[in-house]
Amino acid sequence: MDELQASAAAAQSSLENSLEELQGQYDQLERDHQEVQVEKGLLIGANKGLNERVEGLLRRVEEAKEQAEARIIQARRESEIKLEQKEDHHRTVVHELERTLSDLK
Repeated sequence: MDELQASAAAAQSSLENSLEELQGQYDQLERDHQEVQVEKGLLIGANKGLNERVEGLLRRVEEAKEQAEARIIQARRESEIKLEQKEDHHRTVVHELERTLSDLK
């Protein structure tokens, strides 16, 4: 019986040691999990910040595009007006030359 009790005591001691090791590993996993959660929160925050910056940049690009398109339209209008003015001037000069020629005949 002593042998059986000694064997049982050794088994219980071994189980208690294993339990302590497992508890230590579990505690470490808990700490690691908490660290991962903190890092996850930091990454989510950083990602949110990056998303906001990207959205801001996209808005600025869109605004710049709209301004460039407006400048192009304005430049085309000014070009068309100048062309019309030159055509009017040309017609006026041609008409005056024709009249002068006619008067000279």
